[in-house]
Amino acid sequence: IVSLVLELQYGGSHAAGAALAFLWYVLLARPELAQRLRDDLAASPDEGDPPLVDAVINETLRLFPRAPIINRTPKIPLDLGGLRIRPGDFVIVSPWVVHRHERLWDRPNDFDPSRFLTAQGARPPRDRFIPFGVGARGCLSEHLSRALMRSGLKHFLTLGPLRLRDPSQVGLHLTGSTLSLTPALKAERA
Repeated sequence: IVSLVLELQYGGSHAAGAALAFLWYVLLARPELAQRLRDDLAASPDEGDPPLVDAVINETLRLFPRAPIINRTPKIPLDLGGLRIRPGDFVIVSPWVVHRHERLWDRPNDFDPSRFLTAQGARPPRDRFIPFGVGARGCLSEHLSRALMRSGLKHFLTLGPLRLRDPSQVGLHLTGSTLSLTPALKAERA
């Protein structure tokens, strides 16, 4: 797992590799969720991915956005929620804060993929779910990251039940404006 994540990160796919590492961390920390995904995928192998796959990916991206802070300097005047932004102003948006805001999310710090299993679909409105930013300056690796996470999730599930070797050693690390796990994930057969 570690060598694959490192290969993806240093092969030019930093955001995609980190997103996959967070997804594997989520699955290693929640073996019952991994088993439910395994069962759902086995129950309908020819019908495409069950909705839970995208719900788990979205919830992982909500709690662990690769870029917890995004900054911009607009070139044109903007009205942002009643606040007038002038060209050249320095604007900071934090997906980490938006994704954990109590007015926007019920139980914002809990991992709950069911929040993405709604009649409206797998994604909430873009004004409160922005793991890749939004608009013309959104992250170019969003589609690559999602495809890699979907593929990596399925591969992970074929490895059988795994668990984190030492969960107390895994932590979040912020370097500049990117979030990663440290140290590398160490898994063993459950």
